[in-house]
Amino acid sequence: MSLIRLAPFVILMLVMLGPPPAAAQSVSTLGELLKRHDSGSCEGCHEGIHKEWKSSFHGRSIVQSLGSLRAYIDAVEKERKLPADKTQMLKCLDCHAPMVNDASESVIKEIVGLVKTAVDDKDEAKKKAAREKLAGLSVNCTGCHTVKGTGNAMTPPDPKILYGPSGAPAPHPTKGSPVMQSSVMCSQCHSLWYAKDGEYLYCTTIFESHQNAYRGMDGTQTCQDCHMKSRGHTFPGAHDQQLVKEGLTLSLGAIGYRQMASGKYQPRVVVTVDVGNQAGHRIPDG
Repeated sequence: MSLIRLAPFVILMLVMLGPPPAAAQSVSTLGELLKRHDSGSCEGCHEGIHKEWKSSFHGRSIVQSLGSLRAYIDAVEKERKLPADKTQMLKCLDCHAPMVNDASESVIKEIVGLVKTAVDDKDEAKKKAAREKLAGLSVNCTGCHTVKGTGNAMTPPDPKILYGPSGAPAPHPTKGSPVMQSSVMCSQCHSLWYAKDGEYLYCTTIFESHQNAYRGMDGTQTCQDCHMKSRGHTFPGAHDQQLVKEGLTLSLGAIGYRQMASGKYQPRVVVTVDVGNQAGHRIPDG
C-alpha cells in the first residue's frame, strides 16, 4: 500500500487521538523537582502502599546505587570526554529517578555535584547531607504512575494525571492505563533502553528473557504476578529469600562406591546437584 493511500488513514487517527498532552515544564532547582514529585502527598490516602514502597529498593533507588552512579559519571567525563548533562545522566536516571525527566540542566548539574560529594568528600557531615538530599530521588509514585504511566513513547503521559489500572475516581485526576498490569510496564526499565542521542543500553536483559524464554514457551504470568501479588509495592527481587525459594528448585542425589587405588579399595561418592528455574526469566538477571 502506498504512502499516498495511507495518508487519509493516518490523518484520521491523529484527529481521533487529539493533540498530545503538553509536556511538563522543566524546574530550575532540585527543591522544586522534589516538591513536584513528592510521594508524601500520596501517603494520606495510600498509607499502606506508601509504607511498602518506602521499604522497597524502588524507594531508595539512588542512594542504593551511589557507587555505580559515581563510576558512570567518571566514565562519561574522563573516558568519553563528555559533559555529564541531561542527555548523559538520563541514561541512568530515567529509570533510577524518572522524575528527573522534568529537570533542567542546572538541576542535573546540582545532582551530579551531590553524587560526587556523597561518594568522594572527606567530610562525613557533607557526605551525609548530600545523601539526604539525594534520598528524595527515587522510583516513586509519580515515576511509575505519571512519568512511565502510559508505557508507550507514542502516547506521552499527561503530567497532570496519575495513571492506574482502573482510573477510579480520586481527589486528583486519574486515568486507566492497561499497561499497569502488564509486563510491558516493567520493561520500560528492566530491558533495552534507547537514549535520545541514539545510544542504546543493555543494563539488564530480564524482559527479553521473560518474553523469549518464558512467554515464548507459553508462560502466562506477568512480572506483577510474582513481584507484586500478595507483596504489594515492596517489589521484592533476588534480595528476598522467600522469592528466591519460590523461583528455584533444588534436588540432591548421591551414590557411594569403592574404587581401587594404590592396591586398596577407597570410598568414593558421586554427588548430583540439580537447580531448576521456576521463574519467568533467567536467573541470575536483573
